[in-house]
Amino acid sequence: MTLSGDTQALITAWSAPVLVMMGVTGSGKSTVGEGLPEVTFVFLEGDTETLSARLAGRRGHFMPSSLLASQLDALEPPSADERAITVPIERSVDHQVVNILRQLTESGRLQDPQRGALS
Repeated sequence: MTLSGDTQALITAWSAPVLVMMGVTGSGKSTVGEGLPEVTFVFLEGDTETLSARLAGRRGHFMPSSLLASQLDALEPPSADERAITVPIERSVDHQVVNILRQLTESGRLQDPQRGALS
């Protein structure tokens, strides 16, 4: 999956490190965020049908669709005391990226170096 040129340019203009991790549980989140109060977790939220359809559309992916149910059973959504934002996955990846940047900006966790806020 590739991002549009506009989304790539938007990400490039912002100077914030991003660490992508899948399936991080409570103890792992504590380890990642330890000593880093600026860490914000992004929880990509989707229903079983959407996730199943996306998984079925992948070719050569390491995870068989038969594991989806067990992965969802083990999933730990962020708790109220964690610095996290939730982004629904039903829309395009480009939309998800803009949504993430907007939420980070509105919460004061990220500033656009040119405009100060996401326009």
